[in-house]
Amino acid sequence: MKTAEKYYMAVVEEQGISEAARKLYITQQSLSEQMQKLEQQYGGKLFLRRPRFQLTQEGELLYRTLQKIRILEDGLDSAMTEIREKQKGRLNIGIHSSRARCILPEAIARFRKQYPHVVLNFYNHDTSDFEKMLLNGDLDLFFGINARDLPEFRRLHVASESAFLVVSADYLRDALERDPADIGEVAREDLQKMTLILNQQASNFRKRVDEYLEGLSFSPEQIISVDGYSLQMELASHQVGACFCPQQMLRNILLPRASRIAGRLLSFPVPEITDPNELFLVTHRQAYVSEYMRVFMNLIVEECRRTLA
Repeated sequence: MKTAEKYYMAVVEEQGISEAARKLYITQQSLSEQMQKLEQQYGGKLFLRRPRFQLTQEGELLYRTLQKIRILEDGLDSAMTEIREKQKGRLNIGIHSSRARCILPEAIARFRKQYPHVVLNFYNHDTSDFEKMLLNGDLDLFFGINARDLPEFRRLHVASESAFLVVSADYLRDALERDPADIGEVAREDLQKMTLILNQQASNFRKRVDEYLEGLSFSPEQIISVDGYSLQMELASHQVGACFCPQQMLRNILLPRASRIAGRLLSFPVPEITDPNELFLVTHRQAYVSEYMRVFMNLIVEECRRTLA
């Protein structure tokens, strides 16, 4: 990819000339001149600066094409490295920190025995962020929840998981004034008496929970919003409220901690969240897939399915 095209990608990603110039450590005038030459080369306006930064149709087409070129160039570099140095390479992987704690320790330990010189870089965001990063060539793959079926993506379905409500026995007894042993399920009127500990809004799982609550015509007034299922369950164990939890988190966070947390935690299935989480490993269709990447993906699939068994 030529320098001007790399600069153009920076302008698009930084949403402006001045921001991109600072990132590239060049002057705004120099960058503007490069963009003018690029527009002359392609014979059309690529973006508008006012009233806000916006790509034209030509600019959008060029950006999407350059994304593919960057992915192909990165793949070529990886393939050449693999030919020259079969045991060396690099993987940029997206996985949310809560999932990483469940899946990665055993997978990485096994992978390192076979490929000790492959560099592994992990990024902690939500699935929607990972989708953008993969399209932009910043990731080689990601482990996503309900990832979109985009034409640029190759999705490997790993597993499906159900949802549960997690709450301490003491909190349940105080909130509902009933013996937890007599409670087979938590009803709508029960939820109204509880403080709900929920994921941040960006989470795909949070969207499912919101849809479930909307279906109950229920808008909770008492909400604590935090990232990370470990923290949510710790709060639930200290009788702060109740949290919704995916099946994988239930098995790998709740059960190992059950003997030492403050207050016995109970879990109730939430069948009304009818669509289970679909867990995917996602790669770009244009990207090169090395042998060590295939091995790593297989290990992730094995570990994920083991934690859900």
